[in-house]
Amino acid sequence: MFRLHHGFVSIFCMILAMSFLPVSAQGGPPFPDLGELDGLQAAVNRSASLDFSAFEMEPASSPEGNEPAYRDVFNLTGFVFEFDTSDNAATGYVAFLDNGVEPLVTMLGLENPVLTEGEISELGDQAYAYSIFNETASTEGCFRYVAVQQDTYLFLAIIITETEETSLDADALLAAFAEESGEGHSGLGEHNSEGGSTGGLWAFFPDTDDPLYAGLVPDGDEVLYPALQ
Repeated sequence: MFRLHHGFVSIFCMILAMSFLPVSAQGGPPFPDLGELDGLQAAVNRSASLDFSAFEMEPASSPEGNEPAYRDVFNLTGFVFEFDTSDNAATGYVAFLDNGVEPLVTMLGLENPVLTEGEISELGDQAYAYSIFNETASTEGCFRYVAVQQDTYLFLAIIITETEETSLDADALLAAFAEESGEGHSGLGEHNSEGGSTGGLWAFFPDTDDPLYAGLVPDGDEVLYPALQ
């Protein structure tokens, strides 16, 4: 009989479900239909996850002390949406909040979700966050979804962690985005689906050696809008 350390099986299933989110021009939890967002010019996302291949399977009888060290962030995904005007960005922000987070909770199949939500002060022009705490027999996990509107941009972050404290890395990522909003980053730049895209909206993202990405490996970069041919 084998096990993954610290209830990684349930956390891994959450991340696997995240990887199949139907994010496209047609939307999907927790996204509205991107094609119906007035003034949307471009949208991209970058995701990074814990490298689960670094954790070997061990017999269930293995001593707990043999478990490898890791930072308790399992996935961090950032999204950047560029609009033609700040008014349309604000309208897009409302559209995302109106879509809610409940469909995503259902899709992830969380067993005992406890949802808290509310506005965040001093982050962008306006900001809102959903935090979901889920506890099972084998693990505890936090899922945080944050939306920020700043000028003509809408920023989103989704993070999966073991603790509430590290789930606030999502807020830190979007604070970094907001600080860059005055630089005029625009368009799709040079896209690389494996990660490392440059220019355009990709300039918002921190370098891969930034502490926010410590212990994570790139999942890839995705252009959400307009759809690539």
